[in-house]
Amino acid sequence: MATAKEFERRRTVFDRVELTNSVLGDRTFELSQSVDLMGSGLPTVVWIYDTAANALSWSSPIEELFGFPTGTLGFAVRPAESEPFPAGPIQHGSDPSAMAAQGVVGPVLATAGDQLAGADAVGTLILEPMLAPLRAGVPPAEFELHLAVRCPDGTDHAVVVRASPTELPTRVPTMTTAQPRYYSGLVIDITAQQKFERELGELVSRYRLLSEVSPDVVAVHQNGLLVYGNRAAAKLIFAGSSDKDYAQIIAENYGRPVTDIVEAGDIPGMVERLAQLTEDGQFFEHGEARIKSIDGTSTVMELTSIRTTWNGEPAFQVIARDISERLAAEAAARYQASLVAHVSDAIIGIDTEGRIESWNQAAQSIYGWSQDEVKGLSVGTVVTANRTDSAAVLRRGQHSHHRKDGSSVDVLVSIDPLIDDNAQPSGWVVVCTELTDARQAEAGRRAAEERYEAVVASLSEGIILFDESGNMSAHNQAAATILGDRLTGFLGHRMFTGDAIATSADGQPLTPEQFPHMRTRQTGEPEDGIVVGVTDGSGGFQWLSMSSRLLTGASEVDAPMVVCSFTDVTDRKEAESQLQWMAFHDSLTGLGNRQAFNNELERELMISMQHETNLAVLFIDLDRFKLVNDSFGHASGDELLKELARRFKTASRKGDVVSRFSGDEFVVLCPTVRDLEHATDLASEYSSVTEAPFRLSTGRSVVVTASVGVAYVVQGDQTAQDILQQADTAMFKAKNNGRSRIEVFDESLRENSVARLEIYDDLRHSIENDELVVHYQPIASVGTGKIVALEALVRWNHPTRGLLGPMEFIPFAEETDLIFSLGRWVLREACFTMARWRDEVPGAADTYITVNLSVHQLSDATLLDSIAEALADSGLPPEGLVLEVTESLLMSETSETVDTLSGIHAMGVGLAIDDFGTGESSLARLKRFPVKVLKIDKSFVDGLGILETDEAIVAAIVQLSKALGLVVLAEGVETPAQLERVAALGCDLYQGYLMSRPVSAEQVDFTKQAETTPQTDLPA
Repeated sequence: MATAKEFERRRTVFDRVELTNSVLGDRTFELSQSVDLMGSGLPTVVWIYDTAANALSWSSPIEELFGFPTGTLGFAVRPAESEPFPAGPIQHGSDPSAMAAQGVVGPVLATAGDQLAGADAVGTLILEPMLAPLRAGVPPAEFELHLAVRCPDGTDHAVVVRASPTELPTRVPTMTTAQPRYYSGLVIDITAQQKFERELGELVSRYRLLSEVSPDVVAVHQNGLLVYGNRAAAKLIFAGSSDKDYAQIIAENYGRPVTDIVEAGDIPGMVERLAQLTEDGQFFEHGEARIKSIDGTSTVMELTSIRTTWNGEPAFQVIARDISERLAAEAAARYQASLVAHVSDAIIGIDTEGRIESWNQAAQSIYGWSQDEVKGLSVGTVVTANRTDSAAVLRRGQHSHHRKDGSSVDVLVSIDPLIDDNAQPSGWVVVCTELTDARQAEAGRRAAEERYEAVVASLSEGIILFDESGNMSAHNQAAATILGDRLTGFLGHRMFTGDAIATSADGQPLTPEQFPHMRTRQTGEPEDGIVVGVTDGSGGFQWLSMSSRLLTGASEVDAPMVVCSFTDVTDRKEAESQLQWMAFHDSLTGLGNRQAFNNELERELMISMQHETNLAVLFIDLDRFKLVNDSFGHASGDELLKELARRFKTASRKGDVVSRFSGDEFVVLCPTVRDLEHATDLASEYSSVTEAPFRLSTGRSVVVTASVGVAYVVQGDQTAQDILQQADTAMFKAKNNGRSRIEVFDESLRENSVARLEIYDDLRHSIENDELVVHYQPIASVGTGKIVALEALVRWNHPTRGLLGPMEFIPFAEETDLIFSLGRWVLREACFTMARWRDEVPGAADTYITVNLSVHQLSDATLLDSIAEALADSGLPPEGLVLEVTESLLMSETSETVDTLSGIHAMGVGLAIDDFGTGESSLARLKRFPVKVLKIDKSFVDGLGILETDEAIVAAIVQLSKALGLVVLAEGVETPAQLERVAALGCDLYQGYLMSRPVSAEQVDFTKQAETTPQTDLPA
């Protein structure tokens, strides 16, 4: 089963297709070109249409596509986006008018006695919306149509119909006209595909809900940066509490380095765990790290790290659980157990009946019995003189007990009850202190020595003891493990006295006196966490974090010794170096990033000022690089960027700094530039590296060009930020002047930038200063000439520039958030004006208003609420409003865009596609949008009656729009001849200067008609 992303055209060749009753005779033939398929595994039927003979042939009966025998009747067909069929099967042979009354959309097949039956009838019914324009002689093109089919058993199937011109083998006679004689195509049943997509969407929604409500922290990081966190993450790490806090905090911290929220000491372990995850789906459980919160607290978390993808690129998902309380409890338990095990007093746990449950090491030392020997026995049997009196053990005070060997021991007894969770006694704790001082002192000393030796031996830190001469006198096993053979003999002494090569953390060589233990020996002061690099056995460096303390002797006259502890931090040091490199370099090309470039530019400006030299900054932006990504994929785009970076480095002079800022933007710092001509020559050299074709690994060759902006700086007399802004401004001038150019920043560009800033500033106050006004252009019926709608067009009464059209300020609004407030103002103004017209003006009761909607406004989360408020406050019904979006929206569709437009449609508000035909979309894409009106761009209307191509394009758009149930509006109708042509071609509405220019609300005349209307016998 294909996924939603796989629902794209793939090229598949049918080697041989058997046709019965073929228009070419009773024989087999081969298709000479590929046929587009939706995806493997989808039920499909192939058809061929002979335009000359008006004959249709099928590869197999189409009834079998839906699981019915050949000749089955009772099918019905409707457009996919129209009203659904009524419930139940369609009765074949029913009266069509009766079926229409039942709500059935589309024709119904005839009964067995009629002439239309079987595959021809079903096929003709399905293909009719596509065959009609083919019979009308539309230009050769590929077609696609989505339909719904009701089967005789009452089940509904979703199908896709496709067609394309087909050439047949030369032995078959063909017509010599410009139109192709044959069209081949497919009918594909996508019902199962649609079901899978719905189920996939439900699965994604469930996973997202589980993640957001999970009490565990769930986060995703990519390239070391945070890209997602759930509510638990927002609450623990960023102190968020409400849903509003959650959304805002995660957005504010998007892109934050993961190392900001992980304690530095835990970073090497995190890097090591992630390095083991090399394939999607691999995971690492039970990792631990200390997670930092913004309030400075640190929480110990148990981590599960999973290798996954985010936006198609490798990433890591982390599930973190707070285990700080558990670790504290475990530590407390270990501490208590250690106390019990190592105290010099006998600690005996007994149950309510006096039987021994626990028996520590001191009890064994005092009484001579092991725990295994006494567990479950009566305490009196074990320790009392008569071996029977348990009550004597349960009395506080001094008593004489017996050992295993029969000897006596004087002890001081204390006893306390154990209370269970129900506040009931569950036993007793008996503490017996031996009263023999010498024995007790000896036992304590021996136990202390054993504990010290055990602790030192079990440490993971290396421990070395240095005598008063600075020589090693002892070390633990961890020290030997960390340093290996270098610790033995004279080599160990050399390593820690500076005779061997050693460096500080910043790479400076160390003298013997600078080692931590030597400084402590000289000053008596401790040293903590000093990082030292020493040579390892292979000639590389091993990094140690060292601390030292003064250890005094047994008496004041004994010479002091120094104890030095150390850990191997080589992995952490390498991880820090890697993170440091990543902070200043682009991970794709290896070039310096924006931060590194700014640092170099600041440094070079100081040198330029001191030495009175000049420099230049080149801002290089590739032209139409997006086409490479869109055509060949992002992998090919990345491949091109890496090769381009290599060429730039090869072409750079000694001292030039090449950096990648973002996307396809590169910046070059050129120090020591003689003059402006020299700077432009350097720009030409860097621009020329793009001239040679780029050979991709796929075998394709790609040629790109670059637009270059040059900022020339004399003797460093500017700031780095100003220089970059100048180079960027010059680059945009190169783009606007036709691309593949070099432009140098000058004062005129600065003045233009200032003027743009003034426009921005004035536009921010235009609404509050009541400077905006809406003009209205009528939309009329082609058949009657009456006004049916008006388009709202905003104007700006600028206080100094006069009345400005939308193209003079809307682009500025779209570059900022001003488009949102401006769009809301125009929407409310238009709704209130239309509501007043419908109530007060004769002839306006059934008219509607159209308002342009910027693509940027679709990203406004409050858009649907703004539309609902404008309708409710003005009293305008939803059917009185149509929102227009440009055709470019069809090419940049996203799930969010489709959801927003669907929400508008659900309100009852109409949607229109403006300027259709100027982009690269197709009518087939319209099926994804709940569109009501299609506006044909003025550029095609201008060519009607003059250019045959424009006539053919408009005719094709109209016929296929009708098949999709759309209202067609022709824009820019300025002459009676144009009006006659759009009427003859079947357009429903028109708009243009022939009817009226845009006018103020007071000048709108609903009784007005064009001076010349089309002939009365033309279609309405």
